[in-house]
Amino acid sequence: AMMANLGWLAQVNHFHFGGDISPSTSTSFESIANASPFDAIGMIPDAGFYQILFVIGAVEGYQEMIQPHYTLPGGSIGDLGAARCNPEALPRMQAVEVKNGRLAMLGMASYIAAATIPGSVPNIPSFFIPH
Repeated sequence: AMMANLGWLAQVNHFHFGGDISPSTSTSFESIANASPFDAIGMIPDAGFYQILFVIGAVEGYQEMIQPHYTLPGGSIGDLGAARCNPEALPRMQAVEVKNGRLAMLGMASYIAAATIPGSVPNIPSFFIPH
């Protein structure tokens, strides 16, 4: 959810790399950046989408290999190893990570609601909504 927030903000503010995302289909990063977040997902070529899934899976797999799953004894929640440096800080860092994750999920729900139902999120700045 936290990465989804960054992706949404980059998309609605038209951030993009130079060049083509797929030279074989002549799809440029710029053309995807100019689309709404909902349309942009469909514009990514299948091979690119599978690359994204592979990277996410590789990172998750690596995390599972270096530390126990957070539901098991000794596991920690998405800390990327920071909490293992100071055992006294682990409970606080786990609580902070859960709270940040919840805020990120609420943020994404707000972006989607504001983009699909105009006026549903009062006082939301315009740089959060596709235009």
